[in-house]
Amino acid sequence: MSYHVEPPAGTHVQLSDVPLGDWYPFFMQWQVPVFVSAVYTVLSFYFSPESSKLSRVEAKRQNASSDGSTTKKKVLTPMTMLVVVHNTVLAIYSAWAFRGVFPLFVNNMIKKGFFEGMCDTDGTVWNSALFVHLYLFYLSKYYELLDTVIIILKGRKASILQIYHHAGVILVMYTSNYFTSPCSVFVVWENAGVHTIMYSYYALTALGFNPPGKQYLTSLQIFQFFDVPLGDWYPFFMQWQVPVFVSAVYTVLSFYFSPESSKLSRVEAKRQNASSDGSITKKKVLTPMTMLVVVHNTVLAIYSAWAFRGVFPLFVNNMIKKGFSEGMCDTDGTVWNSALFVHLYLFYLSKYYELLDTVIIILKGRKASILQIYHHAGVILVTYITNYYSSGSGLFLVWENTGVHTIMYSYYALTALGFNPPGKRYLTSLQIFQFLFGLTVIVVYFVIPGCQTQNQNKGQWILTAWEVKVIRRVHEYGESLDMPLYELVCISRSGLTQKSLEGLLRKSAETVLDRGGAIRGFVNMGRDQPLPYRMKRHMEYHTRGTYWLMHYYTNPKTSELLKNQLKVDTRVVRCNVVKMTDRLKYMINISDAV
Repeated sequence: MSYHVEPPAGTHVQLSDVPLGDWYPFFMQWQVPVFVSAVYTVLSFYFSPESSKLSRVEAKRQNASSDGSTTKKKVLTPMTMLVVVHNTVLAIYSAWAFRGVFPLFVNNMIKKGFFEGMCDTDGTVWNSALFVHLYLFYLSKYYELLDTVIIILKGRKASILQIYHHAGVILVMYTSNYFTSPCSVFVVWENAGVHTIMYSYYALTALGFNPPGKQYLTSLQIFQFFDVPLGDWYPFFMQWQVPVFVSAVYTVLSFYFSPESSKLSRVEAKRQNASSDGSITKKKVLTPMTMLVVVHNTVLAIYSAWAFRGVFPLFVNNMIKKGFSEGMCDTDGTVWNSALFVHLYLFYLSKYYELLDTVIIILKGRKASILQIYHHAGVILVTYITNYYSSGSGLFLVWENTGVHTIMYSYYALTALGFNPPGKRYLTSLQIFQFLFGLTVIVVYFVIPGCQTQNQNKGQWILTAWEVKVIRRVHEYGESLDMPLYELVCISRSGLTQKSLEGLLRKSAETVLDRGGAIRGFVNMGRDQPLPYRMKRHMEYHTRGTYWLMHYYTNPKTSELLKNQLKVDTRVVRCNVVKMTDRLKYMINISDAV
């Protein structure tokens, strides 16, 4: 194998003019990064202590709480000076690299656009400036190994994530240099930008300052892992084993770690607290979990808005130029262009990131619904098929899904911040709309003559089956769409007649739907008799097919206690719509009394 002992053709740079340029042939041998990464990993695990000392910040907080003082004079020990100098050097270098590469990135995006700026088919992106910055960026990853050395010298345990990151990034940057990857312009500017902030923060904290924004550092680091240069991973993600394996593992782990019972959602808990103490609003505490939810939903909302803005004009333009039939079938292959390729590929990758939805739900102690698990696992397979067969239907699917997700994730981000935006009841309708729209698009493929003969439609039967099953799940598990749940509690001395029940059902169903919720069950405090099948179907009809549980309580004492709780006159036939959580509290009180 030949090595790049000279700069790539077209860079027009002399190694003698590049800092550490004489070492370029040495560092471009694959044995160097492999050996260094392997030795670093082994030594890190070997010298890392079993238990970790407290960090300086945590120790300072404990001392402050124990002696009542808030600040102490900072002692500049040799270790502190090493930390300050190390982080300052990396902060200055990162700022210099960002200042040099970011203008190259912006200039390429303006001149060439996103697709050509990333692919660099004419070889003009990889110029002398990018060569110098990427080579020095690669070398800086060797110097960053000192991060782990400092942690171990301070008596703290190096995390597996940190060791894995530092060892892996050396190999990644070697590969980018060796293959002169044009995507590197994306990698350098965003990593250098994040590192400028991160190492500046660490240097200031080592000096005894307490700069704000610590909670955002992790979010910034996560952001850089999900950056645009995932184009290098296209061959990997387009292997069918990847989406199948990820979907299967995600499904198994979701069911395994999802709790049996679910905690109240934050919104529902807030409503109960407001009703119990008479307050309307409380000061919002931005916990780490809240910040994770806000950042996660904000990232998806921004991405969805960007994707919608990019794809919707393509959709409208194709409909005007080609008409509905040709714009959907794409028999001449002009719909699937470079812009749609980029958007659909990133759309496919975003479905992996959206798996974090379920992780957040489980971390909050709530049970992940079957519908959610089924949806996230299935949509990865669907978008993979659409990419693999270069399906023109992707143009339709992306714009309507990203449009709905822009609204949905914006709503979730605002509610996580403590706001109460209107229109929650319409979110479920929007989600059902996109399922029906997608199903319509797929079915039309088999109706329009000529569409079904295209190679791109080989996977459409799979998409159709998936859409039908999702809609069925929406119908059967309507209560799992994060809607407030209510029960219809009816009390009478002689039970309910069919005529009375039908009239009450209409009113109660209207009440529930006006509140944006779904009726979860029915409690009859009358005679112990099963409801006729026709009445049960009538109940399902008037509550839009939500799932029902039938409860009967005939104990007179229980009936009397529940009557007192609900303030219902049992001399008349009457039903109350009660929140599920409230009904559970009533049942607890009743069981204690009985």
